Amino acid sequence: MQLDMHYYGTWCMARAAGMTPEAATIAATAAQFVDDNAHGHDINLPDGSRIGTLPTAHHCDDGNNLLREDQWHVWVPFHFLPGNEGDDCEQKLQCRAGSQLMRDVIAHHMKQAKKRYGLELMGVTAHVLMDTYSHYGFSGLSSDDNKIVSSSIRLENVEPHLNGYLAEKAEEFTGMTRQIMTWGRGVKTLSSRKNRKWWSVIKTSVTSLVAETLSDGLGHGPALTYPDRPFLKWSFEYKSKANLQMRDNPATFMEGCKALHKLFTDFLAKNPKYADQHTSPVPFKNMKPVLKEIIGFQGNKEDRCEQWCRMAKSGVLFDRPDFIPPYNAEIWKNDLKSLSDLSPANAAKQPVARFFEAAGVHRDYVLWKLMPECGLGNTCKLQ
Repeated sequence: MQLDMHYYGTWCMARAAGMTPEAATIAATAAQFVDDNAHGHDINLPDGSRIGTLPTAHHCDDGNNLLREDQWHVWVPFHFLPGNEGDDCEQKLQCRAGSQLMRDVIAHHMKQAKKRYGLELMGVTAHVLMDTYSHYGFSGLSSDDNKIVSSSIRLENVEPHLNGYLAEKAEEFTGMTRQIMTWGRGVKTLSSRKNRKWWSVIKTSVTSLVAETLSDGLGHGPALTYPDRPFLKWSFEYKSKANLQMRDNPATFMEGCKALHKLFTDFLAKNPKYADQHTSPVPFKNMKPVLKEIIGFQGNKEDRCEQWCRMAKSGVLFDRPDFIPPYNAEIWKNDLKSLSDLSPANAAKQPVARFFEAAGVHRDYVLWKLMPECGLGNTCKLQ
């Protein structure tokens, strides 16, 4: 999913569940920051202590993104939570919408609701949860099972004014990927000095979007960004399967919003200090007609973000006017830079510091507890 759902949609579901605007902004920022955070260097504090950080994003400026280890530590826990369904390991690693493993993650994280990082952890959880409703059927590891027949893709319901835009984005995506893959032959040796030089040339023209296809069969790269567009109904065929796959993004995104609303409702029951005492929660069923209009709105990412803002401001979404603060990743990134000047107590007051605590809790639970119990885990921990 993209900014419109991970931030603006998350903010609206948190507010509808009864969360204060301030808390909703932190939770929604954490949800989107999962896609924007490529920081992986610990921060030294003046007293000699450290804040551990970890990348949660498809960080294209790091050649390790193409290595199996990085896929395990970033893609799998944060963007393609395994569904644990199927007959073999590769099938079980594929993401599934609202899977039992996702429910296990939520149950575990709810027990952390009153921790100082509890709110940020709900934001991280929201990101992982919503990605299961768009990334299902694909895994976070390079796999032949992720590959599709490109000529089989059919877009069913695109309005005429978007045809050119989607075609341009597809050509941009595939063109850049083709160039990168040509430059990046022998990518598994990117750690060598010679290949680092090539990578420095490549990285200036790479976006986080293109990173998903840098390794053949990684994620939903073969399907371009079609899984992330809320309004799209489309179909395709996997190369490894003969049957046609029908995708109804509006239906699955609606289910995702319902799950998100429940996530925040349950969280506020566990930690009511973030509940808004001045407004009443909005039942999900009351929002469905307006959500259907928002999700079905056909536009680019910026226009879809504005649609959330417009519906909230007009009062039709919550039965009262509300203002969604614009997303600004630079605020947290600047706060991150200033952490090295703070005491541990003051650093812990910063949402971005608590975000890294939450991200660590989530990753460690998924990789070292949940997946091993299913026979899907690593045999060694991250050093």
